[in-house]
Formats: sequence, C-alpha cells, structure tokens
Amino acid sequence: MDSVSNGEIVETDLASITSWAKSATAGDYSNMPTEKWFNAILDKVYRIECETRKLPLEIPSIYKQGHKYGAFLERVKFDTFNIMTDPISDLTSLSGADIAAIEYETYKNNAKAEIFGNKQAFMIPHTRPAELLYAAVTSASEFSMLIAGIENAVDMTLTATINTLTRDLIAVAHAKNITNGNVKHLLTIAKNKGLLDASATKHDYLKSDACIRDMIMTIENTRNEFTNLDSEYTGINAFKTFSPKNYQHGIVLNVIKNQIMYNTQSTTFNNSKINLDWFEGINCWQGIKNKNGETMGEAFDWDAISKIDVKANTTAGIASPVSKADIVAILFDEKAIGLTDRLEKTTTKYRASVDDINAFTHYRIESLIDDDYKMCTFILD
Repeated sequence: MDSVSNGEIVETDLASITSWAKSATAGDYSNMPTEKWFNAILDKVYRIECETRKLPLEIPSIYKQGHKYGAFLERVKFDTFNIMTDPISDLTSLSGADIAAIEYETYKNNAKAEIFGNKQAFMIPHTRPAELLYAAVTSASEFSMLIAGIENAVDMTLTATINTLTRDLIAVAHAKNITNGNVKHLLTIAKNKGLLDASATKHDYLKSDACIRDMIMTIENTRNEFTNLDSEYTGINAFKTFSPKNYQHGIVLNVIKNQIMYNTQSTTFNNSKINLDWFEGINCWQGIKNKNGETMGEAFDWDAISKIDVKANTTAGIASPVSKADIVAILFDEKAIGLTDRLEKTTTKYRASVDDINAFTHYRIESLIDDDYKMCTFILD
C-alpha cells in the first residue's frame, strides 16, 4: 500500500503491516525441556502448517523401479548370424557331400552375459518425537500431519539424493560417449554447412535461429540413425543393435530448451516442428556450488552448467579423465542408462528416557551404464 500526496509517492513503513516469520526456537521458547528441533511446535497455536510438497524426480526416464529381492541384473545379448548362399535355388552346383556338410555343420552366433550390480548404499536417520508433539496438537489429524511432514522430509532427502546420482550417471554417460567417439559436434557441423563463418564461436551459434533449427534437425537425424541395426553409437566390441524411437530418450539443458521455445519458435511460422518437447530438461549436467562473492545466478552461467568433469576409471572404460564444457544434450536407448532401487526399509529404536523413536531409513540404489546400447552426446564445439 503506497501513500500518494500531490501526485508523489510518500515514504511509508510497509514492514509494519506485514507478518514476518520469527524463530520459535529462540527467545521465550528456549527454556523448553529439550533443545531439539521440535521445540518449534508451540503449545498454543490456532493452526499448524507442515511442508509436505513432494520434490519431483529430475529425470524420471532414468529411474526404473527395482525389485525388493533382486541382487543383480543380468543381461544376455546375441549377435547376428552369418548368412550363406541358399543351395535350394541351384542344387546342381553342389554334390551330395557338400549338402551333407551343410546339414551337419554347427552354426553359432556370438553371445555374452553381463552382470550389473553397482550399488550405492546410504541411510537417512530421523527422530520421531512422541509426548512433545501430543502437547502441541488438538486432534489426531494434526498429529498425523506433523508425522507426515517428517516422513516427507525423509522422502525429499531420498529424491534429492537420487537426483544427484542421476546427474552423476549422466555425466559418466557423456564421458563414455566422448571416449568412444559417439559425439556430434554442432558448431563444426554448422560451419561446414555454411551457417556460420570459420571464426564463429558458440555464442554466435546460440544467437542464430538457423543454427538452433539445424541442431534440432541434427538430433532428429541421429534418432533415425539409431533405428539402424549396426554397431554405430555403441561401445567397443558391442554387438549390432538398434533402438526403436519409442525406446529412445533425450535430455537437454533447460537453457537450450527455453531458447527454442521463446526465441526460435516465436519467429517461426510452423513452430510445432521446431521443438524438443519430448526431451527431458535439466538445469546442469553436474551439481553447481555457489562460491563466496558470487552474484545471483552466477553459478548457473553457461560454462558452469554445460560442463562435466569425470575421473578416469578403467573398469568403466574411461581410460583418461574427461573434462568437457559446452555439452548441449544426450540421446540414448532406455536400456543404456538406469537407476533402480533394490532395497528400502526402515529400522527403529525407541528411547524411553526421552520418549522418542530414532528411525533409520535404509536405501540401496543400483546404477548402470550399458554402452552396448546406443548413446550420443551433442557438444557445441
């Protein structure tokens, strides 16, 4: 509410008419029997509101529900068979011995069985108070709401952990693609097509609607190439495979997705053809940390959000460290990347002296990257 006098705004104490949050764990409330966090639940309140909003999974397509009793995932894969001339069309060219040799030969194709069992185990400890919460509520429904708030915080911790593991897994997938050469270099492609001159930079690319449209076309062409039965876009010594379009998933940086939506589409007559709507968006490829002295949003500049930094790991097939910026998107078969939960249970311990319950929620999450299936990373270089 602004006061106006003679057409000019008069300085007003707006803060005095606003309800500001005050800490319930300090001041007059600090002398409660225990110093735990739930001192914030007061004896006399007219209403209690608990934070129960669910934190969503960042990339749902990667998270696959596991099985409580499964310990490992085994995948069995078969290579294609060899072909030979069909003798039925020209029996005169073969002797009886030749025909017998054909019929009694053993025809094998290559096969391999692989075990995936990489586990990340962690535990979320939390305390559920009893008597102090009873004193703070006026009904069973309020008590249930408070307990639900605690459980929601546990669930939110789990989801945040899964989202972090998801970003780590995608970063490793990028590193595998760069190591295996399964990369499309978007800036180079645009220069080769004459869309940009030889001295153009990534910033010139991002400002060009023609380049953004070419990026979408390059990704769509790659989707079509995924459907071929061959060993392209796979790892070393992979069998021939193919990826139907309904098995394909894509992840793109949100800044690129928004660039398409609010810039390129807005100047295009048939904008329904210029989109990556079926791609899932992500804010950054790896976690971003704020540094002291940064201004708002500085941690989310292009060089930070588009970069991965993965250590060498010979077991994972990454012989050398991979540090690469300007990564735009990744396209992959749904069997190539996955996270599954294999164990989830809660154990409890009642503490009589303080009348509360310590609960320990245990999780074991398994992750896999299988470059026998097709993946491709798109880089702005």
